[in-house]
Amino acid sequence: MSVKGYRTPSWFRMKGFANKKQTKPDKDKPKVSKSKRLAGERSKMKQEYTHLPLNEEVMGLSGFYIPCKEERLKYNGKEVLYVMGTTTLDSSCCGGGGTCGYAVVPGFVARWKTKKNKAGLPISEVEPVEDEAMRREIGKTIRETESIGNIDFW
Repeated sequence: MSVKGYRTPSWFRMKGFANKKQTKPDKDKPKVSKSKRLAGERSKMKQEYTHLPLNEEVMGLSGFYIPCKEERLKYNGKEVLYVMGTTTLDSSCCGGGGTCGYAVVPGFVARWKTKKNKAGLPISEVEPVEDEAMRREIGKTIRETESIGNIDFW
């Protein structure tokens, strides 16, 4: 496509992208979205979780949050790490929003506090909880024991 007065950038022409037609995907191959491919790769990998100091403010753009406690919940012969805390929105462009409690579930503990980062904070390896049924059961247990409704899984 050519537009009068517009010149394709030289790097674009040199790389051979200019005036190329897009190829059609193979009809024989099943389509898998990028998010599903990445989710499949992520589920196979362990992730690092950095343990933040408890009861200390962590500043953000619109306020701050305070991790209050870490717990390891026994579930099907494994331990699930979850972190409870509070978050306060006090400096957003729309005004203050108040404080609410939260729980974050990094996942199943694979290795507990095996190393430290440059700041000296302990790091554990976790496996994210991918199964929806497990997430519902774990979330229900946390809601019942901690009286919290706001639960996020990695």
